[in-house]
Amino acid sequence: MPCKPSSFPLSVDHAKYTRHLEGEKATLEQEVEELRRRLEDSEQRRVDVEEKLVEGALMAAGHAVSILRSHVPDLDISQISQGYACDRDEARRLFEDSRPMIEPFVEMLDLSV
Repeated sequence: MPCKPSSFPLSVDHAKYTRHLEGEKATLEQEVEELRRRLEDSEQRRVDVEEKLVEGALMAAGHAVSILRSHVPDLDISQISQGYACDRDEARRLFEDSRPMIEPFVEMLDLSV
């Protein structure tokens, strides 16, 4: 009588392989959760830095306007909200010409993120 092959080794191999895959799945799920947490942390840091940048910009602009007003008391600061009274190229040139005088002012503010 021919010997019928046993299916027992196959089911043992299948069970072992299934446990292996379940272990890999659990590991991947942990890695995904860790990446989500890190992404949330990074997003919060980005928001915090953005808030600090806005705060720094407001502080610098406020100090600059206050200094100007201390020298020119009747300065109409509402003109600032109107933007430059020239084209972009001229505005860029004006800014670049002012930069050597602005840099020490900004350093004096001691801004940091």
